[in-house]
Formats: sequence, C-alpha cells, structure tokens
Amino acid sequence: MKTLVFLCLAVATVMAVEKYPDQWDNYPIDDVLKNDRILVVYIKCSLQDTPCSNKEAERLRQYLPEAIRTGCERCTDKQKELARYVIRFLREHKPQEWASIVSKYDPTGELRAKYEHFLKA
Repeated sequence: MKTLVFLCLAVATVMAVEKYPDQWDNYPIDDVLKNDRILVVYIKCSLQDTPCSNKEAERLRQYLPEAIRTGCERCTDKQKELARYVIRFLREHKPQEWASIVSKYDPTGELRAKYEHFLKA
C-alpha cells in the first residue's frame, strides 16, 4: 500500500508542470507595444545572442524558445492571454519583426501549427 501511495505521489509530481514566474502576469504590455523605442529593445534582445541591455527583455528571451516550442505550456493563464495579445499585435502592426522572430525560433516552420492552435484557443 505504501508503495502505491508513493508511486501515485511520484507520478503526480512529475505530471505537475511548473509555471513560469508570474512577474509578467500584470506587466503593462501596452506601454511596450505602443512605444517603438522600447519595443525595439525587446525585439532586438529576442533576436540576438548577446546580453540584453534590458533585464526584463533578457528574462523574456530566456523563456521564449521553450514557450514557443511547447505552445506556452508552462505559461499562467494571464501569460497566455498576454502572449496571444502580443503575437496578434506584432502580426498586424510589425509584420517584419514578427517574421524575424518566427525565422529565429521556428526556422523550419514545424512549430507553426502549434502556435496557430495556441492563438485560436
């Protein structure tokens, strides 16, 4: 019986997905998106492999590849909402920048269906 309880706890622990830090849940994203000077800092940081001048952009870059690859599996509900908002904004208002991000993080296009599905959810 103890073995069964231990096994159940072990499976539950493995199955629990650790979420990203919730520091971005209430981030004033419009302040970034509506200010080209700030937005460029975030986009350049996302696209380069050198250290970023902005700590928030650096943290975002740390999680971005996994979030794209997994369809934001570890995102909180609020982060998913913000991610959808940002993607839609970039596609509509900054298509070249969006294309650069897609080119970097999904060069083969294999993840496209996953993030398209994510956008529709």
